[in-house]
Amino acid sequence: MSDFVTLSLASFPDVKTMALITQNEAVKIEVNDTYVKQTFRNRYKITSTTGATDLSIPVHSSQGNRAYSSVEIDYKNHWNRTHWRTLTAAYNNSPYFEYYCDAYEELLRSQVESLLEFNLKALQILCVDLGMKMPEVTSNWENPSEIIGADFRDWINPSAKESFNYEPYTQVFSDRFGFISGCSVLDLLFCLGPDAKFYLHNLHVPSNR
Repeated sequence: MSDFVTLSLASFPDVKTMALITQNEAVKIEVNDTYVKQTFRNRYKITSTTGATDLSIPVHSSQGNRAYSSVEIDYKNHWNRTHWRTLTAAYNNSPYFEYYCDAYEELLRSQVESLLEFNLKALQILCVDLGMKMPEVTSNWENPSEIIGADFRDWINPSAKESFNYEPYTQVFSDRFGFISGCSVLDLLFCLGPDAKFYLHNLHVPSNR
């Protein structure tokens, strides 16, 4: 793997992103980029009784481009309660949901104002649960020439095409829908528990860009 990779900060990152973090000793998370709608900065995918399910975090609207760090979460419609009910309904019967769920429930109920802060807290919890080192935070968005190593920041965009093959694992609704790829690492954690770290370590991800 590359000795140094840069990623954008997502909400409850997907499995391939967490595999990239696991397999690299030096990982930096970009936090100085411009907020763009319809990216993984405020959405993540899980599996549920209806199959693949996208959950979005609403933010206060604004005209024009704005810094990621200035984006505030909108709690008007109590999306956090809805997300927690959806996660509980989807994963309550998974092998490890009850073991890990408390920290995520606390985060969702805490009503963190900043989207950037929420996503950093989520990543910190995930890194603890997965036994991973928390990546370093960086601010090189305006100076891409300063990035030395592999640049994976475009993975924040759902439209980014990447040749990637997941190794199927047993999901809660595999008997109905088969294996659903591209899910948040929450899906992997709740289904595999301590073995999630080994799955991430062994998953083949690109070594450079």
